[in-house]
Amino acid sequence: MALQCIHRYTTACWAMSAFTFCMIAPFISRFAKTIAILH
Repeated sequence: MALQCIHRYTTACWAMSAFTFCMIAPFISRFAKTIAILH
């Protein structure tokens, strides 16, 4: 029971992390390109 609950929580955590990364990645790449141009 406890393991199942932990597994479910971990899966939700990974899903949120992946979703957040997908949302932020374009901004990070744009920021990196800007830095590359400035340097």
